[in-house]
Amino acid sequence: SVTLMHDRGDLPDHRKLYERMSSLAQAAIGLSIAQDPFVDTASYQAEVQSVLNNTRIAMQTIERYIRQAGNDPMDSGLAGIFIAAPAEVGIRSDLTGSLRPSSPDKGDPDGDMDDSGENVIIRCNRTNSTLEVVSGGSVQIVANCISGLSLQYYDAMGSSTASGPDVRKISVTIFGSSLLPDPQT
Repeated sequence: SVTLMHDRGDLPDHRKLYERMSSLAQAAIGLSIAQDPFVDTASYQAEVQSVLNNTRIAMQTIERYIRQAGNDPMDSGLAGIFIAAPAEVGIRSDLTGSLRPSSPDKGDPDGDMDDSGENVIIRCNRTNSTLEVVSGGSVQIVANCISGLSLQYYDAMGSSTASGPDVRKISVTIFGSSLLPDPQT
């Protein structure tokens, strides 16, 4: 509530009200300025959380595909990993397809990699800042605000390799970016 103080008897009542409202406005501005560090902290935390969420989605998706790489229960001889480019990995697996032609993406493995999600390329699109999964020519954006993807491949002995069939372990590093043009992260 606003209480007018009658300490200056020479001013008309509307001047007193104006003076009091002016001092309240100045106090509110001062309070707003004093709260700015809290607003900045909340903004910073939201920004960091956004970057973490996007990179977490990207990492979980890549992990899910890598875990299925080379799944070949019918012994068709597929190579589970092929190295497409420095920031791209190809993954092959036989997951579904035994219920074709009515439901080609359902059922048990069928001995080929023609079904959806069985022969994919995971890549970072730096132009759009996205992580993408390419399957059968169609592109699915998995995560936004991804500025980089680094993949390092290792063989059974733990040595670095550039041969897809020799890959037994993949080190994945994902670089996330902020939605804000001048990020605080």
